[in-house]
Amino acid sequence: MKRLLNILLSMAVLMPLAGCDSLDDDRVMGTCRIDLSMIGTWSIYGVNSVGDYKYFVKEKRIPSNFAYTATTYTGNGGVLLIGTTGTGTSGIVPAAYEMACPYCRKHSTLITMDASTLEAYCPVCSSRFNVLLGSGQPISGPAYNKRYSLHRYRCTPSANGGYLITN
Repeated sequence: MKRLLNILLSMAVLMPLAGCDSLDDDRVMGTCRIDLSMIGTWSIYGVNSVGDYKYFVKEKRIPSNFAYTATTYTGNGGVLLIGTTGTGTSGIVPAAYEMACPYCRKHSTLITMDASTLEAYCPVCSSRFNVLLGSGQPISGPAYNKRYSLHRYRCTPSANGGYLITN
């Protein structure tokens, strides 16, 4: 019995170490709630094609004409909304990512899009991330070396033709 208990205890201690190859996408995240559920709101502020992207940063009022409310939250630093190809789907699938760099971990250090490659990158540490395929995984830089991925928020389709972006 004592031997079985020791084996189980050893497994419990070693199990977390077995996941060293996984990506860490929870280093930087915040409360997120962006209501683009109405088709009219989605057509203005949503993404309409693969590679189309928008930034939402409540603190900086980006986009400037978006009606931010008391129940709108844009994560830790902001939210990047991008049209992706998704997996196994035809048409575009929106994906939303935390904009605070997971390597720098500062509220003010935000990723931005490279329009020529459609990759997100950090202007401070030069980490680059794959956002077009809906993964947010690092592809180069210190975030790649540390395996720090962008945190992804949920994009839930609404009955009204738009999406609600949440944690």
